[in-house]
Amino acid sequence: MSGRRLAEALARETGITNARLLDAFASIPRERFLGDPPWLIAKTPLDGGMQSIYEETDDADALYANVSVALDADRQLFNGPPGTVGSWIAVLDVQLGERVFHVGCGTGYYTAILAELAGSRGSVIGVDVDEELIDRANDALAHVPNVSILKADATTFAPSFFDAAIANMGVSVIPPLWLSRMNPKRGRFVIPLAAPLPRRGGAAFLSKSIVFLIERDDDAYSARMIGGAIIFTAIGSTNEDAQKRLWRSLETSDPHGVHSLRRDRHEADATCWLHEDDYCFSRNSV
Repeated sequence: MSGRRLAEALARETGITNARLLDAFASIPRERFLGDPPWLIAKTPLDGGMQSIYEETDDADALYANVSVALDADRQLFNGPPGTVGSWIAVLDVQLGERVFHVGCGTGYYTAILAELAGSRGSVIGVDVDEELIDRANDALAHVPNVSILKADATTFAPSFFDAAIANMGVSVIPPLWLSRMNPKRGRFVIPLAAPLPRRGGAAFLSKSIVFLIERDDDAYSARMIGGAIIFTAIGSTNEDAQKRLWRSLETSDPHGVHSLRRDRHEADATCWLHEDDYCFSRNSV
């Protein structure tokens, strides 16, 4: 019943209408992926600047709400809120039989959601660099035959081919390999483009991100902003110069003006929202 209540809340609060996605949230037990109780539910704030506040609970029903649950409170590593991640997955529009790439799979809850959408004829490859999280994901997903979980640095790794992908961590630079391995016919990738937030007295574990949906059609890539989030910073993905360029773009112009991602070499001009060496978020249409 808890899962069905979550699905109904997501439909009501986020506008998700994909029945298969809502059924996946209804059927998959979230607590299986969160370790033993008590669980720590993040209250406020998740802004990287001060100590997060948690509510401790032994009640599994409390997990079936639009809340973040701590996987590692010291690192501010969370299983993110279903309303946010679910909305990204809804935009990704995974079809039966597709091959899915899940970057930063953590303990595998959203990997399980993606596997339901891909179905028995499809497959999901989930990757993470954290060995403990990988072990937990493998245990939780041992009964799911269409999922493979790998320990890998996803900034230097991608499957040879995939139809749809989602990154559950923030990157400041998009690895060119990700773009090249997308299905040339309607490959899709949800990517949080992020800059780490400052944190007093330690490392910046969290990033402020602008989330883009990138879609491929042969050598043309459309891109549009689908939201924003405070998200865990991917290990090895940060580049200080790229972060500064991202902050500058956000401060000076609206990311809603982005319509495409260019991969051709060109000089930066007024149509470039964020110009990098290997790609450019452009105001031009595809």
